[in-house]
Amino acid sequence: MTITILRVAKAALQVTKVSLRVTKAALQVAKAALQVTKVSLRVQNLIYLQARTKRDTFYGKYGV
Repeated sequence: MTITILRVAKAALQVTKVSLRVTKAALQVAKAALQVTKVSLRVQNLIYLQARTKRDTFYGKYGV
């Protein structure tokens, strides 16, 4: 009986350990997704700034 309880406890600990690994991996994926989003926003901002600069230069040159 005691051996069975110990085996069940050991199995429960292993399940918990694997669960924590899965959670850690999920957090790493979320972190990577946030980094990708951050870079994407930076690129979009740079594109916007470049377009705005071209537009302002055009209007400044030709007074349109």
